[in-house]
Parts: sequence; structure tokens; C-alpha cells
Amino acid sequence: MIWAIPSPQSKSLLITAALQGKMRLRLFFYLLIAIIMKFTKQFQLYQSEATQFIQSLKKANPQLEQSQRDGRALLWDKAPIDLATQKDAIESNVDQQAYVYQNKA
Repeated sequence: MIWAIPSPQSKSLLITAALQGKMRLRLFFYLLIAIIMKFTKQFQLYQSEATQFIQSLKKANPQLEQSQRDGRALLWDKAPIDLATQKDAIESNVDQQAYVYQNKA
């Protein structure tokens, strides 16, 4: 049997393959634990304090979600700009000089 000295490239490939195998195994175990936790009764009944707070806030103030939507619409939902207005705005831009603080001579 002839033994060959592994090249640096083959070593890196072996290390990469080993790491990928470990990551696959780790991912498998994470998924397995997630599936087990999902089907346990204790996990299904668990609610974090933040979730409980938000649910109680929504029960106490039913119009909260609608007011949030109205606020979002006020700040972010804008009417569409027609193409002529957009073209005029683009054409009216003035190019900035290369060095802003230099006076024009």
C-alpha cells in the first residue's frame, strides 16, 4: 500500500467536510428538540411575560390596533406620485460641486 502525503487543499476539504457533518448533526438535534418541545403540553401552554402583557393591553384597549394602523398610515403611507411630477423633480436637481466648501471662482 502506498501512503500519500495529503496536500493543504485536501486537508482543508476534509476539515470542511467534517465541519459540515458536525453542523448537520447539530441542526438535526436542534430540530429534534424543537419538534419534541412543540408536541409537549407544557410548551404549548407557555406564554412569555411580553406576550401576556400585549394580550392584556389589547383586551384593555380594543381600539389600539386600529390607532396603530392610523398612525402608520399618517407617517408612511403616501399617495403615489405621478410620472410627470417625478420627472420634473429629477430634472430640476442641481449637481453638487466636487468639493462643497470651495467657493466658485
